[in-house]
Amino acid sequence: MRYITPTSVALDVGCGDGAHYGRLLAGIAREYHGLEISEMAVQVAQQNGIIARQHDLLTAFPYADHSFDVVLCIEVMEHLFEPSFVLAEMRRVLKPAGHIIISVPNIAHFSHRIRAVLGGFAPGGTPETSSRRPWADPHIRFFTVRSLKAFLAEHDMQPVELHGEGLGLFSTLPVISRLASRFVGWERLERWSQPFEFLAHWYPSLLAGSILIVAKPICT
Repeated sequence: MRYITPTSVALDVGCGDGAHYGRLLAGIAREYHGLEISEMAVQVAQQNGIIARQHDLLTAFPYADHSFDVVLCIEVMEHLFEPSFVLAEMRRVLKPAGHIIISVPNIAHFSHRIRAVLGGFAPGGTPETSSRRPWADPHIRFFTVRSLKAFLAEHDMQPVELHGEGLGLFSTLPVISRLASRFVGWERLERWSQPFEFLAHWYPSLLAGSILIVAKPICT
């Protein structure tokens, strides 16, 4: 919200229906635009105050160069066949003094590392597919703190801030969490994890379930 102000013209790439954060930010920004592939989600997003358009992210964005003060892409890159193309388009429509905000799951989270040692893999897209049928999971691209920074650098973007969240200390342990949930429930495991969430901010590369990074264009 520090980057979305009453004077901001913002673009939300893959805005969905706007129910989580879009409605809030649309109420703050001067203009809050959104691109979304689902026609149904676009209709709901428009009801939530977003200037939403149906658009396939594999094609050029329908905006002129340097149109936006802020461009967001929250938990979308991991679903894309061509994330590099999408980031290039985000940078194209961003004003020279603007900011890009990207959030992605962290595949290097400690729970994924434990699972890999045990011979498993969970992309993290949905509970139905992630651990049982990872080949059918909607997450097809994977990022760590290091690779996300490299991804941005490839497009001449410089990180300004980096935040981690979603430690899930007791609710993300392979095998153990699933067994424990049968006795105490997932909600209680997540509640017990909350006091330790600060660790995700302290050491995001290992302990953050999701990485959020703010970046600006490198002046050339």
